[in-house]
Amino acid sequence: RERGARHCGVGERMFLCQARSGALRQPYRLLRSVLLPSSTSTSSFFSSSSSGGGGGPSTWEFMDWAKRGDLKEWKSGEEPSYFHVFNVDAKEYEVDVKDLEKKYKSLQKFLHPDKLGVSGGDEQRKLGEKYSALVNEAYTVLRRPLPRARYMLAQRGMSVDEETSMDDLDFLQKVMEIRERLEEDLDEEALKELEEEINREIEKIVSELGRLLNSGSLQDAKELTAKLKYYDNILNEIIRQK
Repeated sequence: RERGARHCGVGERMFLCQARSGALRQPYRLLRSVLLPSSTSTSSFFSSSSSGGGGGPSTWEFMDWAKRGDLKEWKSGEEPSYFHVFNVDAKEYEVDVKDLEKKYKSLQKFLHPDKLGVSGGDEQRKLGEKYSALVNEAYTVLRRPLPRARYMLAQRGMSVDEETSMDDLDFLQKVMEIRERLEEDLDEEALKELEEEINREIEKIVSELGRLLNSGSLQDAKELTAKLKYYDNILNEIIRQK
């Protein structure tokens, strides 16, 4: 089958050559649209569990508040952090996802809007909707390595977005070559092998990312999180082709 992206591949190589020679000051911005598509779908790896646990405070304050049944605004409307919601340590990157799931189900049982509406009327229903949505969002972020890393960085004043620059040209070259492989007519077995290869790379990044975040090396963690986003998009493309 014909693939117009092949034509782009020549341009990618030219950009990288110019970048290596110093002709381009910011090669990342020129390559970003090709190497880092704005995909937001969920990949197989990022839905899996991470090893280790958070180890939050012994008293689960948010759960105690939710159990009361007669909800008031949390601390005068102040929104709790996602780590506070699930009683996990905000300084630790590793999260026990199975434990997180159990906590999620317990919280939603107490914060279900319909249940609160029956006992407390429209005001309680609205509060249930508000805090049930917060629990959903917190769970979605904390259970996956990429959004969890982004959230931890944001909580510490660092943001990772599409404009985050990257100077690792060898990594950009590697990503470009992987994407060229995806342009070929890969059979199911080849796609599976490529998926396993990418997952191995992700496991390395996630392990190192945990060390960096736990030690407070935020700039290095930010750069590694940007690489994680590349691999996330590649996995999404592999899943799309399978």
